[in-house]
Amino acid sequence: MDKYGNRQRLVKDRRARVARAGTVFIDMQDGVYKVWFSGPGGQSGGAIALRGGDILGSDGGYALVGRYSLALGRLSGRVTCTRLDDSKPNPAFPDGDTFHLLLEGKPGDSFASLRASVEDDPSYSILFELTRVCEA
Repeated sequence: MDKYGNRQRLVKDRRARVARAGTVFIDMQDGVYKVWFSGPGGQSGGAIALRGGDILGSDGGYALVGRYSLALGRLSGRVTCTRLDDSKPNPAFPDGDTFHLLLEGKPGDSFASLRASVEDDPSYSILFELTRVCEA
């Protein structure tokens, strides 16, 4: 739906855009997503909200705040991770009070599998698996 509740117009506009481009590009829906993090040190879960290019989330030990964009069927973004609680480490994340992740991947309509690399250490890679649970 668009911001005025007009689902028909949004679907029609999307179909026209696909017909002009000749390629199907799926836009990731705004919403709340459960996220599974898989990194070199292990795995953990959390929740992320995506809305209009903003990312806001947490795994209980870290706050995740950032921006994303969609272009040509790809999602890219930058997230700042800030430690909230030393007693809840995330085994998928590097050990640090604050670090930045660069996100990249191909989204689906209500899911995405994204690769994240630590901005200061591109060899440190984390897989973000997102599944939409509700609207934002």
